[in-house]
Amino acid sequence: SRHSGAAVLHALVFSVVLCDPFNTLFANSLYTEFTALLGLYFALGAVMAASFIRRMPGSLCVLWFIGLVLLGGSRVQHLLLPLALLGPAWFVMRERAPKTWWVSLALALVLGGAQLGLQRSSEAIDDANIVNTLFFSVLPAAEEPRELAAELGLEPGCADLAHSSWYLTRGVDHREVCPGAFELSRGKMLMVLAAQPTTFATLVFRAVHQSGGWRLSYVGEVAGEDYGRVGGLRGASLAGVIAAMPFLLYAVFYALPLWPGVWTGWRLARFGSLFTSERLSLGVGFCSLALVMAITFGTSLIGDGFSEFSRHAHLAHNAAVIIWLMTPMSLVRLARVYGASALTIPLAGYAMLALAAVSYTHLTLPTNTVTC
Repeated sequence: SRHSGAAVLHALVFSVVLCDPFNTLFANSLYTEFTALLGLYFALGAVMAASFIRRMPGSLCVLWFIGLVLLGGSRVQHLLLPLALLGPAWFVMRERAPKTWWVSLALALVLGGAQLGLQRSSEAIDDANIVNTLFFSVLPAAEEPRELAAELGLEPGCADLAHSSWYLTRGVDHREVCPGAFELSRGKMLMVLAAQPTTFATLVFRAVHQSGGWRLSYVGEVAGEDYGRVGGLRGASLAGVIAAMPFLLYAVFYALPLWPGVWTGWRLARFGSLFTSERLSLGVGFCSLALVMAITFGTSLIGDGFSEFSRHAHLAHNAAVIIWLMTPMSLVRLARVYGASALTIPLAGYAMLALAAVSYTHLTLPTNTVTC
């Protein structure tokens, strides 16, 4: 077949990712994780398939729109994802479906606005998110929580609430003791963290550690039993493999997929118009998935802290797996077209990210990790 490589990749993604019980168990629940994954599958699949043809047909446009709606409407942490996908998609749609791209931009803005409106309509949700982010996650990452609280412009007593959460209040009213926390913007929080790289690195690596329990204890419970769970999945799901990984290996597993997105994003920006259909499809895929990983991970961490972090970062987990499935095909093609020397820069990038992951494993890790 002319595009046999793309067909094999699609079959791998469908069977290994979409059919994994780690994902399908969410379909039998009120959680929106499977909906978001299905939206990503539709949207990214449509635009990657369109790169192989001259004009984007109506069927792929409909699939693309359905994917954006499912993805952007699934949860507030995903409100930026439709906009993020539009960036790489431009390199495919600017010649094949330019009007569709502009309609998609308007749709993404509407979805984002609707999510923000729903979020702000509930003060309780906002309060829970800031408590879980600031007191349960950000302040404990600092060596001196009092100094960090002062940098954030909070009251002196706020640091004493470190390690508490919306669910573990320790008998304290957060709004009464630390009213300034509820006026603190995420932007200011990020600016202060950027000025304290050690605290920021600690926060990120603790988040990676928290994300390791892919199979959640409360998903897949059996009716009529006393906390019984669906069994027989140990060899049928990637969640079991992930749960068995040492933290060092898991950190490397999570860090390396970001590099192909950075590399291909730069190549797309410079030479996108010269890409063949196969290179364009892989480039858009890598770049889009890396954006999904980074944005989902970041918005989950800053949005609700370590509270159910593994579930909130569910889409990032899947994006990492898909990138790993795509990488061997991409490296083989790169070596075949340009020679083995062309692998120098990609492999050097992998090595640097692996070393970065290893270098921070001395950081103190939390004890309240979700286990599988």
